[in-house]
Amino acid sequence: IDGFKRVYYRPYTRGQMCNAAYNIACAYALSGDKERAVSWLEMAVTDGYSNFEHLKKDSDLDTLREDPRYKKLLMGK
Repeated sequence: IDGFKRVYYRPYTRGQMCNAAYNIACAYALSGDKERAVSWLEMAVTDGYSNFEHLKKDSDLDTLREDPRYKKLLMGK
């Protein structure tokens, strides 16, 4: 998680930032930290993550499927 955070906070392109945020969300989801996972997933979308088909299928995010904030992210796209 820390490695992805270093990438996220460096002055890279939005594409790199949103992908780093997405990977951080996945890592938190896999570790069982739903709060942080959803927060980082929201950041990823805000920063430009747009592969919602992958987001819907990514097994790393299975623990978030019933979370209302996760569902809201999907409804917005």
